[in-house]
Amino acid sequence: MRKAIIMIAILALGLYTGAAFAATDTVTVNATVGSGTYTVAITEAAIDFGTILPAEGDHRFSAGPMTVTYFAANSPWTIRVYTDNSPATLDAEKAGLVGADTTTFVPLKVWNANFGGGVTMPDPELDANWEGSSPVWLRVPEKLEHTSDPYTWRRLCQTGAELEAAGFENYLGIDVAGVKAQAYSTTLTVEIINQ
Repeated sequence: MRKAIIMIAILALGLYTGAAFAATDTVTVNATVGSGTYTVAITEAAIDFGTILPAEGDHRFSAGPMTVTYFAANSPWTIRVYTDNSPATLDAEKAGLVGADTTTFVPLKVWNANFGGGVTMPDPELDANWEGSSPVWLRVPEKLEHTSDPYTWRRLCQTGAELEAAGFENYLGIDVAGVKAQAYSTTLTVEIINQ
């Protein structure tokens, strides 16, 4: 038995030392990543608040969801949102929905999971939600309010604050207290950019 144990030990030592003399080689691997193709899409064709009848304690309304899907080809990237109601001048007060009379505007706000409150839309009637001291409804700016400074953008999501690329929900909100009775509308643009 002792002879068998010694033979196994010598055999194991021989296999180990033989492995130490294996040959190796290397190859250099290169890749250059160019500017890719970004995509962004809104699933819904329209978002409709319907007919709104403001009342005391019931004058903020939400609509949606507006589902955004995207592909971010390169980093860093941002998905931002804006209206373009005053293309000739920088008129922040013209952001939002435009009245049929073309002179009255209703500010438009947006909320998604990046703005706080988890995955459930916060109640817009609560001042803390609407004014931004807890889950936040954020104002949608006019396009010309966006400068080269990313802090002027209304970001829905971006590098480091990604939401589901296969589709994330956004809700729109308006406050119609004291607003002129008429139809309102706007075109909302969602854009993905390499920043």
